Amino acid sequence: MCLRNEEEFFRGVVPIGRTAVSKTDGWGFESLHPCQFLAESTQVRQIMSVNTENQTNSLDLVKWVAVAALLSAAVIGNYIFDDLSVVLRALGVVVLVVVAGLVAAQTNKGKTFLGFAKESRTEVRKVVWPTRKEASQTTLIVIVATVIVALILWGLDGIFVRVVGLATGIRI
Repeated sequence: MCLRNEEEFFRGVVPIGRTAVSKTDGWGFESLHPCQFLAESTQVRQIMSVNTENQTNSLDLVKWVAVAALLSAAVIGNYIFDDLSVVLRALGVVVLVVVAGLVAAQTNKGKTFLGFAKESRTEVRKVVWPTRKEASQTTLIVIVATVIVALILWGLDGIFVRVVGLATGIRI
């Protein structure tokens, strides 16, 4: 149960009317009230998040505008310079897209994405991939099961067509 006010927190009083079991009555020791940690960690997270957002939102916004401008330049430039060689236009588009990607990687969302990509790569390395034989056998099982279900559905469809034909008097 959470404490109702700060006075109870500092006195070490349990709000449900029980007396302290310990001889120290909570003095000189850290409290183990369950809500204390939740409240403190939530306040710290909120303060940190507000500070971080205020510092990086303006810079991130500028970076995202730059990314949009670079990608727009790639599309518009490819359209405007249609008289140039396809190879040169493709090279220009690739360069602008790579630069836009590098700028995007410097934003908070970009850094988060890169961290996610690194963790995903690490997890993929941990996967035990099936052998060729296991993959072939599993593929064969899936194909056989698909054929069996297809035949069952084809048979049921034929039966339903005949039943509906008999009920309505229409021959197909």
